[in-house]
Amino acid sequence: MGETVLGAGNGNVAWFNGPAFGGGVLGKSMSQVLGENLTQGMTYTLTAKFGWRTDNSIETVPPVLNLYAGGTLLVPTAVVSPPLVQGTLVTYSRTYLVNDLGISGPLKVQVGLGANSVGQQLDVDHVTLQKVFIP
Repeated sequence: MGETVLGAGNGNVAWFNGPAFGGGVLGKSMSQVLGENLTQGMTYTLTAKFGWRTDNSIETVPPVLNLYAGGTLLVPTAVVSPPLVQGTLVTYSRTYLVNDLGISGPLKVQVGLGANSVGQQLDVDHVTLQKVFIP
């Protein structure tokens, strides 16, 4: 697997409208099931760039960045969630290490805008999943 760049080509960009743009306060997300099952003992790092448009006066939060194995939402061992910066993309990351034989199945990545969001529009770009074996 190495690194999987999700979406068609390298220009994988999406946006989610918040309540100020008529999107409502319910969570909104998209997901992709990968063609690979979870491998026990591997470290996975999921990253995505989230942005706040320059023409939006209100920051749109909270971003959603999740990894599933089968139907199980994995719990990250490390989280990086910097504040959004207007006019630029910031990188969020989640690192996972799974050593539980009760968790298995195909990997699924979920990105989006969380429930009870505020703001206008959240932009998403360059979603990647990297798998590394650390002895």
